Amino acid sequence: MPAERRPLSRTALAWMMVGEWRAHPGRVVTAALAIAIGVALGFAVHLINGSAQNELAQAVRTVNADADLQVHATTPLGFDER
Repeated sequence: MPAERRPLSRTALAWMMVGEWRAHPGRVVTAALAIAIGVALGFAVHLINGSAQNELAQAVRTVNADADLQVHATTPLGFDER
């Protein structure tokens, strides 16, 4: 396997993370918070979209619902128009 295609070892990854943390701790914390806020906002949009779709579907079902009462003729001639 070529060297440029091998995945980073855990030791190398930990070494880079510790080095970045020591050099710029504020930047690492800010980046982590930005990622967390972005994920939370994406999840919130997903939840709001699902809720809005459910409410719209419920409103359509309410408007197009079956009647509560139906009147049927007892004879094949139907109802008298008078």
